[in-house]
Amino acid sequence: MDPDDPAGSLGLVLHWLCSTMHDSTLERLFAISPRAYAQSLRRGINSLLAVLKHHPSARIRWPTREEIFHKYNMSIEQKYPELKGAFGFSVGFNLPISIPGEHDVEETYYNERADRYYYRNIFTFAPNGTILDVVLMIPVGRDNGSRSIEGDSGFPSQSKRLRSQILAPIQQRSQLPEPPRTLSRIKTFNDQVVSTRQVTDWTKHIILDSFERLREPMSLDSAKEQLEAL
Repeated sequence: MDPDDPAGSLGLVLHWLCSTMHDSTLERLFAISPRAYAQSLRRGINSLLAVLKHHPSARIRWPTREEIFHKYNMSIEQKYPELKGAFGFSVGFNLPISIPGEHDVEETYYNERADRYYYRNIFTFAPNGTILDVVLMIPVGRDNGSRSIEGDSGFPSQSKRLRSQILAPIQQRSQLPEPPRTLSRIKTFNDQVVSTRQVTDWTKHIILDSFERLREPMSLDSAKEQLEAL
C-alpha cells in the first residue's frame, strides 16, 4: 500500500474501526512499515472526521420540530400505549477501560477491584434507531482537575422536573399502591417500559458489532483515540 494513497488510508481506518486486530497485524496486512502505518492511520482518521463533521447524515441532533416529536411519539404509543408523550430511549452505553498498573491510580478512579472496568456514556435513540443525543463520559488523566464524573449523574432521581420526564422501570423495593386496578395499570406500564429496552439493546449491538474497536479496553492515555472512534 502506498502511504500517500487516500483510498488506502481510508481502507486502513475502516479495518481499524471494524476489527480488534493489533497494529502489527494491520501493518502486515497492508504491507507497510510501523511509521507509514501510524501516518496513514492518522491521515485517514483526520480526513474521515473532516467529512463526517459536515455531512448532514452524520450529525447527531436533538429534534427541534414539533412534527418530529409527534412522529416519534406516535411510533412508540402504537406499540406501547401506556408510554404517553415518550419520543425516545436513553440508555447507558458501557465501554471497557484497561486497569491501571499502579494501585494508587486505581484507587483514584474506581471503588473496588474488578477483572474489568467500564466507563459509562449515555446514548439517546429515536424509535427508528437514530442517535438523538450522546453524553460522553470519557475519563481523563488524573492531573486534569477541570473535569470530574459523579456516580448516578446520568439520571438524577432528586429532580422533580426530570422525574416527570424520564420513564424508568419501577425498582424492586418500591412501595406500590394496594388497589388492584391501580396496581394492574402500574404493572402494565412497567412491563412496557422494560420492553422498550429491546430497542436500545438492538441498536447498541449493531454499533458494537459494526465498530468492534469500541470493544477494546481503552487506557487513560488514549482518551483522544477513543473519542475519535465514537
